[in-house]
Amino acid sequence: MHYRKEIDGLRAIAVVPVILFHAGLGPFSGGYVGVDIFFVISGYLITSILIEDLDKGQFSLLQFYERRARRILPALFFVLAFCCVFATLWIPPEGYKAFGEGLASVILFASNIFFWSKTDYFAPSSEENPLLHTWSLAVEEQYYLIFPILLFLIWRFGPSRVMGLFVALSLISLTVSISWAQNHASAGFFLLPARAWELFAGSICALLLIKKKIQPNVLFAFVGLICILASVFLFDETTPFPSFYAILPVLGTALIILFAREGNVVARLLSLKACVGIGLISYSAYLWHHPLFAFARLRSLSAPEAEVFLLLTVLTFCMAYLSWRFIERPFRGAAGAKRFSRRAIFKQSTAGMGLFLVIGGIAGFTDGLRNRFPAEIVDILESADRIRDRSPCFISQIAAFDTQVSECLLTLDQQQPLTVFFGDSHATGISKDLRAALAAENQGLITFQQNGCLPVAGIRRERRPYPNPCTAFVEAANAVIKQLHPKAVVLTGRWALGLEGTRFNNQEGGIEYGDNNIAVPAPSSLAATVEEQINASLTDLATHTSKLVIISQIPEAGWSVPDRFIKQLLWGDGTPLLTTSHDVYQQRNAATQALWQSFSSVENIAIVPADAVFCNQEKIGRCINAAGTTVYYSDDDHVSPAGSKRIVDHLMTVLP
Repeated sequence: MHYRKEIDGLRAIAVVPVILFHAGLGPFSGGYVGVDIFFVISGYLITSILIEDLDKGQFSLLQFYERRARRILPALFFVLAFCCVFATLWIPPEGYKAFGEGLASVILFASNIFFWSKTDYFAPSSEENPLLHTWSLAVEEQYYLIFPILLFLIWRFGPSRVMGLFVALSLISLTVSISWAQNHASAGFFLLPARAWELFAGSICALLLIKKKIQPNVLFAFVGLICILASVFLFDETTPFPSFYAILPVLGTALIILFAREGNVVARLLSLKACVGIGLISYSAYLWHHPLFAFARLRSLSAPEAEVFLLLTVLTFCMAYLSWRFIERPFRGAAGAKRFSRRAIFKQSTAGMGLFLVIGGIAGFTDGLRNRFPAEIVDILESADRIRDRSPCFISQIAAFDTQVSECLLTLDQQQPLTVFFGDSHATGISKDLRAALAAENQGLITFQQNGCLPVAGIRRERRPYPNPCTAFVEAANAVIKQLHPKAVVLTGRWALGLEGTRFNNQEGGIEYGDNNIAVPAPSSLAATVEEQINASLTDLATHTSKLVIISQIPEAGWSVPDRFIKQLLWGDGTPLLTTSHDVYQQRNAATQALWQSFSSVENIAIVPADAVFCNQEKIGRCINAAGTTVYYSDDDHVSPAGSKRIVDHLMTVLP
């Protein structure tokens, strides 16, 4: 294949905005489109090589994957080794466990699937994930597991039919991308079905240049450059992406590949020595930049200054040059083939993959290697673990619901006063302590718990389909409550998330990850507002119990409290106190507090103000997260055993 300097220059146009975007430097708000540029370039180059092999009768899958291994794995392994060292030194156990799982997914070229299930690319928490950027490598490798075989099978039908199939597959993938942008934004960003059209765009360019003899055109090439620059500077984190917005950088890249050739002004610009030089080291630069930025953020309690990221950007390109010169180049080209045989490449690749899988497995299966830290830190971490209620009367699945209820009732003394505890995941960490406290007073407890489901009939989560698991579970639990007429019913839930629809930002650097997810009326009650439906549901529930107790919103922290507290103790000022603002809590919960106030006239409904349990105690105006050696949360919003005890102690003063 004929070498084109301008393609390396185009790689520079791709990698520089990505790095500056992640560094938060300059007006590169859409710099993430550099990945889309890489996809198109990759599709073009690989397809050109494969077609050349097919035309010469030299097509070999073994040779193809050997080339991919030489190109990708040496530098990747080197960067992963660096990440393993500093992750082991710096990442707290909860994050280190996730790092290990991510490491294994990188080696299996499935990190896009892993991060899709775990991460929002644009969430602040993703900036501390040193392996997040490997999702794009996984997309490419998944494509190249299928594409060479597909091309080999259909090439016999001629370039025209191959082109038709590529166009059809591109349109299908683009349709998926646009569709998923509406309701499955994370899947659309990370997964191959919504990204394949970008790689196919490069493949189509290769076909056009090889079979159609496209002539250079400076105007079209210039339009392509403008398309790329416009997307880099005009897009931002709020742009639904990829969707149809990705057409702009993909089209721009395709126009440059097709028309910026043979010395026209755009080709000369991209062929400048600086552009070509950056392009040559672009793969290593891409690999290095995100770990360097992530570890800088991990090691600091507050966001590093812009000057730090400027220095890290310079360091990125220095490391990229060294990596390219001494890691990438020795394995590639004729010299690399002489130095390392195909057998050696596959043998070393297998050994390296096995080693990183073992490291990832150790991190994942040992709960983040807690013993890396001093004993007092390990004690703090262990005290933060949620203790799950193992009682047969802890019911958390709609499957076999009736059977579980029957088994639970058999274990209870029918003469005991009975309380029902009903809630979402926040009930998990409280149930065991509440059961023990009630048992001490010879009272029984049934817990109904379903993750992500407010304990209210007639509403659902906006991003969940209808019907959904919440609907069936809430209806079943309500039916049991109305049948049993318990002495008391206690409700807990993530009220603020359901009613406000947004994840928590503590205004001090703690911004919770996750999709916004507001509660909406179910189709059967569309005439009601959410507040009206909650009011109606809870008022009805109160008629079937002597007392209905609602635990108001437990103060959210915004950051992983155990991790944040450990970082503060180890690398911060050592202050053994971690708090968040009560004013921010009140602003966040203004609507829910007004809703609870509406129940003040109902005689047998009581509200337990969770902020009174956690706020203005140790420090006026602040809500406690951790103090001394006690951590009150297991993550950013679920209580630890110590937090549970605070709630239960207060709750027992309210229950009849």
